[in-house]
Amino acid sequence: MLGILVALILSWILLYLFERKNILSLGFLPILKRLRQFVLGFLIIAVLCLGVQTLEMLLRSSKWYVNENNNASLILNMFRWDFISVLTEELVFRGTLLFILINRLGSEKGVLISAIAFGVYHWFSFGIFGNLVPMFLCSLEQD
Repeated sequence: MLGILVALILSWILLYLFERKNILSLGFLPILKRLRQFVLGFLIIAVLCLGVQTLEMLLRSSKWYVNENNNASLILNMFRWDFISVLTEELVFRGTLLFILINRLGSEKGVLISAIAFGVYHWFSFGIFGNLVPMFLCSLEQD
């Protein structure tokens, strides 16, 4: 949780130094339109993921089993970890960095540089830097 607080503070500082704007310029306040878009996007992705998992299960004749070691604490910690990591990545790469780059370089260059930085970050976070095939495949999956 400390990491997300640091990323939030650094984002706020960078936005102020480069653009003279505060962190709210990234769209943190959930207006109704954004909230509807989020819910719709989440539902679409959930249906697609369910479809992929079902198709894989049918094609491979695999079965699902409930892990007996699961408990509420483990599941909540997994959700917490995913939420924090995704929120941090979005804040850094599709938030502050993208906002500044688009304002300074334009949309096309800003999006391209942000996407490249996002891909390179995953090379290091996945521990695959130097392995060309996984680096290439990881770069394709991030878009």
